[in-house]
Amino acid sequence: MKLKKRPMKLSAKKPVEKLGKAQKLKQKETDLANAEKVMAQFESGAVDTKKKKQNGAAKSNGNAAPTTVPKPENTNQKRQLKRILGQDGLLVKHQEGAKWYSYQIDHVHDEKTEKMSASEIQKLLEEGKDALAQDAALLQTKDKQENGSEASWLYSVISKGTAADKRTAMQLQMHKSPVHSLEYVEKLIASCKKQGTRDVVDIIPILEDVFINHCLPENRKLIPFSKRAFKELTALSSGNQRSRRKILLMWAFEHELKILYQQFIETLVEIIKRPLEEVIKRSLKTLANCLMGRPESENLILSSLVNAFGHPNYKIGAFVVNLLEGISRKHPAMRLVMVEEIERLAFRKNVNERAHLYSMTFLTQMKFSKKDSDLCCRLMSIYLSLFKTIVGKKITDNRLLPIILAGANRAFPFAKDADKLLEDVKDVYFLAHNSNYRTAIPALKLLFQFHKMNDYVSDRFYNALYRKLLDNCPAGAYAQLLKLMFDTMKEDSSAQRIRTFVKRLLQVAVNSQPDFTASILILISRLQKLRGPTEKLIVLTKDIDTAARVVEQMQNDDDDEERYVDLDVEGNEIARDGVKKEDEPSEDIVVDDDDSEDKKKVQAGQLGASSTGGWVHRNIGARGAKSPYDSVARNPLFVDASQVADSELLLLSNHYHPSVAVFAKALMEGREINYGGEALNDFTLMAFLDRFAFRNPKDVTKTTGSRIVRKKSHDPWGVRKLAVG
Repeated sequence: MKLKKRPMKLSAKKPVEKLGKAQKLKQKETDLANAEKVMAQFESGAVDTKKKKQNGAAKSNGNAAPTTVPKPENTNQKRQLKRILGQDGLLVKHQEGAKWYSYQIDHVHDEKTEKMSASEIQKLLEEGKDALAQDAALLQTKDKQENGSEASWLYSVISKGTAADKRTAMQLQMHKSPVHSLEYVEKLIASCKKQGTRDVVDIIPILEDVFINHCLPENRKLIPFSKRAFKELTALSSGNQRSRRKILLMWAFEHELKILYQQFIETLVEIIKRPLEEVIKRSLKTLANCLMGRPESENLILSSLVNAFGHPNYKIGAFVVNLLEGISRKHPAMRLVMVEEIERLAFRKNVNERAHLYSMTFLTQMKFSKKDSDLCCRLMSIYLSLFKTIVGKKITDNRLLPIILAGANRAFPFAKDADKLLEDVKDVYFLAHNSNYRTAIPALKLLFQFHKMNDYVSDRFYNALYRKLLDNCPAGAYAQLLKLMFDTMKEDSSAQRIRTFVKRLLQVAVNSQPDFTASILILISRLQKLRGPTEKLIVLTKDIDTAARVVEQMQNDDDDEERYVDLDVEGNEIARDGVKKEDEPSEDIVVDDDDSEDKKKVQAGQLGASSTGGWVHRNIGARGAKSPYDSVARNPLFVDASQVADSELLLLSNHYHPSVAVFAKALMEGREINYGGEALNDFTLMAFLDRFAFRNPKDVTKTTGSRIVRKKSHDPWGVRKLAVG
């Protein structure tokens, strides 16, 4: 039977219709929906290439195994799957361990020449976000297709696992491809925002690791989408539509990453306000690590750390000081930015005292070099402004004053034209005279540096220091006082004034603790070695060269200053020490008193109380010549201590502390005290008592003689016979 050939009907090709923008968008949505269907089939296990290979191998061996995986419904799904999972499916193929910013295009537009409307920028941003979302979905599908059950289990843990397992799985995915893992970052940040959550301490380190080690660039800040060079987009992509989508995807990713990092920092700032100390410290440490590691959002992070100085919990303020010290050591260039931020905090109206204390404490612990002149000038201006504010309120016991003065002492030598900043030293002298040692010593140190920079140390400074030695010095100020005294006397050119200071120090040593006393004796010995043997600082006898003393007094006399003296009736000068200035001796006038049998001689022209008034009858004229040493004088330059023997050394040579006695005897014999240890630590009373208490017992000596006369001695046995120590 012959088959009749049917005539073939040739159908004309339909012309290709050009799709509009709306139709293209609709087509994209359809393609995305089809892709989601295919991914759903993979998630349900409808298609698994590894299982197909296993089934085929089983058939070839003759063991026919039932196939549980159904085939795709039609060839369209196969084509769709092949198109999605093909070699060119993913726009961004991120290699694990690589950095996304190594293949990012960092072009920024010129604001003067390039101007685009906000609607156009938003449209491009939405296009980039769509490409990013589609690429993330494709990566998930491809991951499941290539890794099989392992990837499926990992994604199921992310969606249905416990909180700890979810965090671990998300962290693995973020390490694998940060570009496609913004969804997980957003979920972790949302978990941190929940009030009262216990997992914040575990979530914060994960986000810190992801941002610092995988997401944020090392040498630049993240660029927002609005600053991109959109006019160069065609040239950058070479007209290729796929390259254009990839560029928009990466720009949109960086824009979204910048927003998420900003949210993360703001979340940490909110966590600082919570009452849990452990969570607060974890947040502050993360902020400090982000500031040290990456330049992104450094202004917000630094202001948040500085504001934490005023936290109600005092431990938080001290913790922030340590964090900022670490940052300043690792990045010295950031110190000026820190100082500016602290300056804004210090002069804010609503700042509590604790914030001032911790912020100034941090500034005083900075280390400087000759290159930090501008930084030190900025610090000096802050210190002096706060100093004037506090002193203006006449508050001398403020806790902030010693910290400010200590910081000024450290910054003053490195500051350029610092003497001009400290033009008026009246307030500093006010503190030196009227405050305690904790404040007065830093004030005197600042004054000494100021006068030394001007190559002239005024008598006013020596007077203030000499008067301050009369006050009881606390143990915490021993070291500062001794250092100031040594530096001052080392720079002084007046031998008479140095001798007066040595006399005052010996007077202080007699009434002080053994550690301070020993330190004073060591200071005098080193000063004697520095000044040389010709200048005697210790006086043991009264063999004084009076002629040399008179010449020195004449040299120290200032003819420009006015002198006021008392004159008698005849116009002769009257001396207050009972010695008349006239060359001719005056005649004694005998005054008869009817009520008394005694005859009293009164010198004409002598000042003093009347001999006939009052109940105290003293022979004033019989007194000897007055000593030239005045212990209550204000100016040490006019106190002549060269004729006064240092009897204090005799008392100290019999001191109960053996080291003090040895040092005093060495000074009396003119020998140098060679001691290289810390006298303030080694010669304390407790250290002496400890050594005395824990000494090994003496050996028992057996005496011979009558048992009746000999006293029975204690003979320890067993453990008690062992030596202590």
